[in-house]
Amino acid sequence: MKLTKIVASALAFSTALGIAGCNSHNKQKDREEIDSLVQDYVEAMREFDYEPLAEVTAIDFEEEYSWFINVTDYPNTDFLDEFTYEYCKYTASTIEADYDIEDIEFEKDEATLKVTFSIVDWTSVCWGTFDDTESMLDVLKNTDERRTIKDKLTFEYSDGEWELVKSKSFTDIMIFYCNTPALYSYYEWIDETEPEPEPTESTQPEPVTHEQFLGAMDYYHYELIVSSDSIIAMQNSYMDKLCFEHDFNGDGSPEMCYFARNPETGDSYLEYCEYIPLSDGIVFNYIAIPDACINPDKDGSFVLYATEKEFVFTCSYTEDNKTIVETEVYNFSSFPEGYYRLEKDLATGKEECFTNLGKDYGEDDPMDVGQYNSVIKDLTDRASLIFVERNNDLQFAPGISHLDELRTYEEAVEYYESFL
Repeated sequence: MKLTKIVASALAFSTALGIAGCNSHNKQKDREEIDSLVQDYVEAMREFDYEPLAEVTAIDFEEEYSWFINVTDYPNTDFLDEFTYEYCKYTASTIEADYDIEDIEFEKDEATLKVTFSIVDWTSVCWGTFDDTESMLDVLKNTDERRTIKDKLTFEYSDGEWELVKSKSFTDIMIFYCNTPALYSYYEWIDETEPEPEPTESTQPEPVTHEQFLGAMDYYHYELIVSSDSIIAMQNSYMDKLCFEHDFNGDGSPEMCYFARNPETGDSYLEYCEYIPLSDGIVFNYIAIPDACINPDKDGSFVLYATEKEFVFTCSYTEDNKTIVETEVYNFSSFPEGYYRLEKDLATGKEECFTNLGKDYGEDDPMDVGQYNSVIKDLTDRASLIFVERNNDLQFAPGISHLDELRTYEEAVEYYESFL
């Protein structure tokens, strides 16, 4: 750090005190400069645009966060359409930061500051489907809940000024970009002015071309790289083999899934990634299915399986002297189709059941035990493939297939790189 010149009499009195006084004066000035940098950084993040961030930081976005450059290059990006872009723009605009400049720690020409960022709880809409942009934004604007992310910012002193050079949790703050709501018309690809004839036999999706298949492999490889911290956090704490793929819709191009864990909160989720080639461009369908693995700190069981048209995830664990079994059902567009829960009191043996059209939509409704058992039996009877399981005690049809290959993170990256 460049020191302010001080008078000789002060040095003669006490060199040590003189230097200490100088550092104290400069640190206050430095704190104010760093405080201004943080405020500029927050304002830039609210823009959901690479260029404002590049102007106020020295972070190498092309090296560290190239995905952010690609995602925010609207309307040239393949990641977002107008509806999801408006969702991302508004969500980013709610970013706030809480910190105390007195907590800045200095080490020579480097400084660090712990910041708690908060953002509107985007999960209020990200698993929903809406008629239009306005209705989706209305839900967000009326959401009081906020998500918090702890971050550590690093600054360096260079050429007479401080620069922000690193954000530990930038990806976690912006992760909402890959957890987007959907527009009802999103999947209406058929021209409704010409009614589709009634099918006389089952139809299969149009097979993808080899070029489209390679595009999917490239996209999945990219997704693994930008999500490495969360995937490795799960791999190091819970399960070695956690990446897999399967051609759910039979178009010749597999969809990719992986289990991951938020390094900060420990929450687990299943990420489902689908590469959809359309006549007018490419669509990436990806969504995080929450709690798709028992928290590694809990005992219990889980199984993830598929029917001919659904993802089904069932987990069981003990909590508050009850055995709880939860089943979540998603269609292959990753939209919630059902939620079912059985609670069995360990002391009395009493069973209570509940249901919901989607786990995050309103209060759960009571459900008859017999009806619950019938729903679960229907799902397990129609199950065609088990992806991954742990201590599973559900009864499936004899001879049900199991996924042949699950991969570690490193194996999955190497596999997709082989196509590039």
